[in-house]
Amino acid sequence: AAAAAAAPPPPWIPQQPHDDIVINSNNNNTLRNIGIVSLYTSNIAEYAKPSAFLMREYCKRHGYAFFEMTERMSSSARSAPWDKLLAVAMHLDAVQDVVLWMDAD
Repeated sequence: AAAAAAAPPPPWIPQQPHDDIVINSNNNNTLRNIGIVSLYTSNIAEYAKPSAFLMREYCKRHGYAFFEMTERMSSSARSAPWDKLLAVAMHLDAVQDVVLWMDAD
């Protein structure tokens, strides 16, 4: 019997790196050109974890840094969306060029 062919990946997962983005070529993983930051808490973890998995795999494929955060950044009275600013700011020094925020949901 012939071996079954592997199922193709879902269409939303890119198959080739973008040619227009220069990825840091150093192999020490200490500083990247592009980083993606995402934060979620336990109240949305059920659907945020699969999203984070896809983001992590996307970053691995393209050589980007991925920063997954699972706790609030602040205990202030401000609502949780304000934590996005703190989360991005926290990782600015770890990335050379671009830090992107990606909502977990």
